[in-house]
Amino acid sequence: MKKPFKLFSKKYFIVFLSVILALGIIGASAAIILSNSDDIVKNFQGQKLALELCFAGLYEEDIAKVAESTYPKDSPEYYNYIEQNRDTLFVENMPLCTITEFAVYSGADHKHTEAEASFTVRHTFGNEGEQYLEVCFVKHNGKWYLTPEVLPSIIGAVNPISQGGVANHAPNTTPLVLTSAEKLAYSTGGGYKTHTVGQDHYVNNQTFEGCTNLHEIILPSNTQEIRSEFFADCSSLVAVSFDDESDLFTSIDGVLYNKDVTKLIYFPRGKGVVNTIPQDEFHIPNTVIAIEGWAFFNYNGQLKKIVFPASIKTVPQGAFYGAFSTSSTQVLLNEGLKKIDTFAFAYSFIQSINIPKSVIEINVEAFVGASTLHNVIIPEDSALQTIGSAAFNGANNLYSIYIPQGVTKIENWAFDGCHNLSEITLPENIESIGMFAFRDCYNLIELTLPSSIKYIGKGAFCGNNILTLHINFSSQPPSWHKNWDYGLRIPAVWDTITPSS
Repeated sequence: MKKPFKLFSKKYFIVFLSVILALGIIGASAAIILSNSDDIVKNFQGQKLALELCFAGLYEEDIAKVAESTYPKDSPEYYNYIEQNRDTLFVENMPLCTITEFAVYSGADHKHTEAEASFTVRHTFGNEGEQYLEVCFVKHNGKWYLTPEVLPSIIGAVNPISQGGVANHAPNTTPLVLTSAEKLAYSTGGGYKTHTVGQDHYVNNQTFEGCTNLHEIILPSNTQEIRSEFFADCSSLVAVSFDDESDLFTSIDGVLYNKDVTKLIYFPRGKGVVNTIPQDEFHIPNTVIAIEGWAFFNYNGQLKKIVFPASIKTVPQGAFYGAFSTSSTQVLLNEGLKKIDTFAFAYSFIQSINIPKSVIEINVEAFVGASTLHNVIIPEDSALQTIGSAAFNGANNLYSIYIPQGVTKIENWAFDGCHNLSEITLPENIESIGMFAFRDCYNLIELTLPSSIKYIGKGAFCGNNILTLHINFSSQPPSWHKNWDYGLRIPAVWDTITPSS
């Protein structure tokens, strides 16, 4: 390796740090050295997402910058450097991390040619104390690197919105602790159950744990902070309101907003009624210009339709994570929307969605694990430019998708595990297909790769038993990954068209 590159560019440092903070609670119990690589994959859960985001978001851009600083861009040496260093991610001097211990793994089923190790990494959060994450690396030429093979797309994260720390709260208040009798009452069926929080208390993540049959919470007007995670277990909750007028928040029909109703903060998990009248639809007020991340997290009420106003620009991180008890609920997105953010519909039971033509970006893991998703409708005149890493990973009932001409890169794992995907048309100017981008798309039968493709990552079509690839090159370009066809069952059909210069 001629020159190590920086794991963290300034542009992404805050993003990485915020993800680590958001997943700290999950990692708190992870300071265990695992016995084999299979256990690593099973136990990574939420904390590995931070590393995967780093790999997907930083790696390819930074390695290209290093290559360009050493060789002329698009020269054979430039592509050779990227090729040689593409599968490893340099991790020396990782900010805020201290390697405390490690174990080395080996065995007949070992997937790597070099030694593999799991490090327990300690992160320090100022006065909030320390959290421990277990991280997998591979040793290469005497240095330790992240290895993408053990960073599959996150599956089944536990409480991904947990942020750790304590809430902001009014002076001279203490956290509310429910009595055992209240806990029992709020966790069993029968009757409409309300809890009023006194002015001398505030709520946090632990307050309403297990309160699956609590219907209404009345907060004190001096409440300083509200997070959706405070009500994560309240699957029957239909309303959150205040005992008096709040200076910071507004409750309308049990839905929480900021004071001037320009941001929707929290939508109760079981909501589907207003003043005892069942609702079929919820229209986000026209005054709202933003939605708090995780606002509809795990929503399981009976709404059939959620309608966005024209003022919304982003479906935020985790907005509908795990939402909807059935696949019949529709989310009608607005023209003018620009971005569908990370985890926006992850693991949601949504069946079909129209992506407005104004959307430019579908971010990392936006629809990961959305197993009931059949149709993603993207118009031909779409402005879409980015489909992020693992955006549709595990959407195993997605059967077709149109990729508009503005998308030049299919990111790593983008359609990994889309078992029923049988129809996909690549843009004529597509330039890159990432690692494992179409892995295990069992129903893809035929696909043509245009001569515009400059790079295909390792195992991009791995496990596709019936897929025939038609490639408009006479032979494999040197810029492609040497194992681009890893796991491809049917040999590719190479044409005689000379690649464009």
